[in-house]
Amino acid sequence: MAGAADRGTYQVAVTGAGGTVTVDMGSMAVMSGDARLLNLSGRAMVGTGSDVMIAGFVTRGDAGSTSKNILFRGMGPALAGMGGMSGGVLSNPVLTIYDGQSSPMGSNMGWANAPVRTTGGGASRVQFNMQSATQAMMNSVGAFTTGMGSADSALTMNGPHGAYTAMMSGTNNSTGIGLVECYDADATLGNGANNARLVNMSVRANVGAGTSSLIAGFVMVGGPSGSPGTVLLRAMGPGLAAMGVTGAMPGPTMMLYDGNSRPIASNSGWSNGPMMAGGAAASTIRVGMVPAMMDVMAGVGAFPPAAGSADCAMVATLPPGAYTVVVSGLPDNSGRPMTGVVLCEVYEMR
Repeated sequence: MAGAADRGTYQVAVTGAGGTVTVDMGSMAVMSGDARLLNLSGRAMVGTGSDVMIAGFVTRGDAGSTSKNILFRGMGPALAGMGGMSGGVLSNPVLTIYDGQSSPMGSNMGWANAPVRTTGGGASRVQFNMQSATQAMMNSVGAFTTGMGSADSALTMNGPHGAYTAMMSGTNNSTGIGLVECYDADATLGNGANNARLVNMSVRANVGAGTSSLIAGFVMVGGPSGSPGTVLLRAMGPGLAAMGVTGAMPGPTMMLYDGNSRPIASNSGWSNGPMMAGGAAASTIRVGMVPAMMDVMAGVGAFPPAAGSADCAMVATLPPGAYTVVVSGLPDNSGRPMTGVVLCEVYEMR
């Protein structure tokens, strides 16, 4: 399956007893599909101080599109009882939204409560609207249900295209497993979802073992053509250390799963390229997997990893559907999984 990362000039080399003959096959241009990212999420352990969970989101619009409607959620209590989440969830999450200049915009504690807009000299100067998230809105984008009056946080925002950050923490320095989510609300409001879209998500968290792994989910929804979409997936550890992040994981590994929790491919060290999952348990969906080259990463605005570093990256061309990326640590010298701060990223490629 060819995707956006496969554009380029190709040759075929035929080797025989008389030597090698190289034939130019010409250039391949891959037309951009109309699949898009509908939902992005990250689940991890939420700590205190520098170990709170930080999720970044980027929206972009084509001609005629100036703003984006987004549903943000910070879930804790709703995770209780879900797949190993019977204990240890973040009981009272606080969700705070920042603009691209790291200036606070507003926050929410308890989705049934109205969000509190940040005021004062340090507040964001971006022109935006922020409102409560209704159950009807959450249902319309396919978000799982949370109880009325629960301590889970949620809000809706309409703002200009650009970069935003959602920070999830716990009240009174509480800790636990939390889930931060971003949904394309224009898809249900009928406001031109193909012209205004989510193009990037990143989740930074302190990754441990077992249920403390970092889990990033995303949904690709098909356009009129039903064509697949291409994404760049990354899990950065050493790259964060080079930027001065304390406690960055020295050896992350990432695995991509389909919507039925069946493995598709993994990567450990971006220059090694992806490894396709095999065996009866592997995913059977038709995908295209290629290494993430340096120019591909630069093309979507991703900061460059060091040559041969243990940072993870791969490019996937996927049919519409739900996918999950699980980031954990490679075994250290004693055989225990490495731990530390990791940045998991999903970039749309067009």
